[in-house]
Amino acid sequence: MEHGQKSPAEKISINGRRPEVLVIEDDPHIQRAVVRTLEWAGCTVDVAGTAAEGRERFRDGHPNLVLLDIGLPDDSGFNVCRQFRKEEKKEIPILFMTVQDDLSSRVRGFEAGGQDFILKPFYLKELVARVRVHLGISMGWETMNSLNHQLKARDQNRLNLVDMIVHDLKLPLTAINGNLRIIDEDGHVDSEGLKLLHSSERAVKSMENLIDDILKIGQNEQGVLQTRNEILSAADILKEVAELFGPSCRLRGMKLSVSVLPQTLRLFADPQLVSRILANLISNAAKCNREGEDILIECFSAPSGVRFAVSDRGPGVPDIDKKRIFAKFEHFDKSGLGTVRAYGIGLFFCRSAAAALRGRLWVEDREGGGARFVLEIPDAVGGTYD
Repeated sequence: MEHGQKSPAEKISINGRRPEVLVIEDDPHIQRAVVRTLEWAGCTVDVAGTAAEGRERFRDGHPNLVLLDIGLPDDSGFNVCRQFRKEEKKEIPILFMTVQDDLSSRVRGFEAGGQDFILKPFYLKELVARVRVHLGISMGWETMNSLNHQLKARDQNRLNLVDMIVHDLKLPLTAINGNLRIIDEDGHVDSEGLKLLHSSERAVKSMENLIDDILKIGQNEQGVLQTRNEILSAADILKEVAELFGPSCRLRGMKLSVSVLPQTLRLFADPQLVSRILANLISNAAKCNREGEDILIECFSAPSGVRFAVSDRGPGVPDIDKKRIFAKFEHFDKSGLGTVRAYGIGLFFCRSAAAALRGRLWVEDREGGGARFVLEIPDAVGGTYD
């Protein structure tokens, strides 16, 4: 080992503080040399001469790194290392100091949980270099773990905030919807007022659906989106969504055309999710469709399942955007100029819900111009019913 060496120009530190090193070594000469060198290098050093004393110092202290002799008088350094790895401080680097340079010893050391070996007699400069490297690695892991915890905490806070906002939004919507129904049932409203009331009811329903979409997206991202599948009539599903969107489309000078082939087509799926996907697709089609053009809603049997298709006569979706359009908070610019950044979750929800149904969703060009969104759901019940 070297003697009379100068203190390193750059001190070892962890975020501006002196790192703590625990040295477990029974040779007093090596102890003194290591302590003096590491203190010069900027470390705070604690020393133990036996395995029992080392376990106590490790348990009661806060070491950032351990230098551990293999041949201790009361136990093997391998056993001490294994025991340390069972403690809560599992990430602390442990470096063995030993005269044993055989492959078997090195393998046993790594299997016990050690990070490195320093062969005796060693150069103190090498000791400082190895300590610096392993403390740097340890500090990197510590920083990443800290950032990971911070990100998880922020994400949880965000989810809690979203849940709170969604919950609070539902309360006034419920009250508004109830008041609209009371006015409607009371009958003291002229025909024009009734139209406005019905339009308001549909707007409330749309907001409720959006809130539920937000909740379901959160559930799906956490892997807990549940489906309640049952046997469904395709014709009944399309009739329901057509009745919901037909009036608003007529106000825009559009017509919803519905086609089911065969009429007896059925599928096994969650009725709420299927309806919500179609509702989002029809709503988007109405926004993009040219005035006076029809929106076509189809359902038909395919070799890989039952397919729904919603087609419009809008500007279509450029090939470069056919995948990006389903990303979270991406919104397609209906002017046809390409994808623009905007806050939107409709198509992202549709893609997530399709995956929860074990199906898939994509967009393709409609023959003659426009876009055609296709939802495919695996057919589990033979497709038709008697």
